[in-house]
Amino acid sequence: MLAIVFAVGFGHAALYALAVPPWAIEDEQQHVDYAWKIANDHRLPVIEDEIDADIIDAIFGADRFSAYDMDRPEPTPEMMGLQARSYAAYHPPAAYALMAPVIVVSGGRALLSMYLLRFLSALAAGVIAALTAQLALDVGRRHRPGTVDALDATRCDRRAARTALGAGLAMAALPTLADSGGRVNADIYATLIVVIGCLVVLRWVARPTAAHSWWLGIVLTVAVLTRETALVLAIPLIIAIAVLVRSGRWSRGVAGRTLVAPAVAAIGWAGYQWRVTGHVDGSRAFLERYGDVVTLPLPRPLLETVSDAWLVPYGRWAVPVVVVVALVAIAVCGLALLARSGGAVVVAVVVAMLAFVVLALGLSLHRDLNIVTSRLLLPAYPAVVAAATVGWATTRARWAPFALAVPTVAFGLWFGVFQLLDRFPLPFG
Repeated sequence: MLAIVFAVGFGHAALYALAVPPWAIEDEQQHVDYAWKIANDHRLPVIEDEIDADIIDAIFGADRFSAYDMDRPEPTPEMMGLQARSYAAYHPPAAYALMAPVIVVSGGRALLSMYLLRFLSALAAGVIAALTAQLALDVGRRHRPGTVDALDATRCDRRAARTALGAGLAMAALPTLADSGGRVNADIYATLIVVIGCLVVLRWVARPTAAHSWWLGIVLTVAVLTRETALVLAIPLIIAIAVLVRSGRWSRGVAGRTLVAPAVAAIGWAGYQWRVTGHVDGSRAFLERYGDVVTLPLPRPLLETVSDAWLVPYGRWAVPVVVVVALVAIAVCGLALLARSGGAVVVAVVVAMLAFVVLALGLSLHRDLNIVTSRLLLPAYPAVVAAATVGWATTRARWAPFALAVPTVAFGLWFGVFQLLDRFPLPFG
């Protein structure tokens, strides 16, 4: 089952990796350049750096500007402006350190590096879909009805399998996941470490052994060094700590093994940012340096903004609002069913995670709701999808575990065929 979900998630993202023209408009070259500087220059970039000349040559060689209906500037950093700056440098380095070996394997060919890194992102998307299925399985076990005989146990196991499959397919079919999984970016890796963190937290709060505490500490450290949105893991972590304190299982040893390493990583990264930019938060340095030249989306009605933010890739796509409302309503109903069946704490956690990425990250970083896109929301989605699917499964109807998956798969197919491929046909089609 997990292999099937992985294949769907990877295949969906790979379609985007092939169809979306090279050097996607959302800042793909900045992410490639970050990994490029680690691999070739053996250093982290700073926001004032120019993008490597080989990457600029590849951007113009692929005719990125015609593909996105953009004005074609002169191929110099001075004329390209912000597009030629390595401004992704304010992000932490963990995701780009993972990408760096791919740059080495590519032999320094920029376009090949970009496509290889896109398929690394697609692999991450497949893993995220599979881990979402596992997350639904783990959450569902906490709401499994009591069994009286082997036959009932078998039925519960089958229901759990259907629930996991439904959650995995719903996640794999989201255009948001496929878009991030089809481009070079750090958001897909932030989502990956968050879903891993959710799984580890569940095991840790059930049995806070030394091994579980060490593993959670490692995951939290990687999250701190991956992307600001990965800090959404603080929500389930705080709830888990409260549960352990209340049950008397919290101790100095558990705290030390779990929290010391990520705290040191956070202080170290903030100190590095202060040394090179004068700000402990790199995004402040970016806004100070480039805020007056950043082009933000034009103000739009709130419902249209939410439509873009929830389901579709960053950009302008003709998605009927009624589709968005229907899918959100199905997810909300699933969460309500889970809360009614005794999962109110789980529902509170996933809602708080979603609110965190919107308010604490989106609005604090950009001061503009119109820029809160699916890229920022994506790390919270696996938890939302898993919890909503488990909620539907509590009704015990055979079709219920697929209440979210079926319309999401249909939407993903429609969007892929009539939006993505209509705008960006496959190069070999």
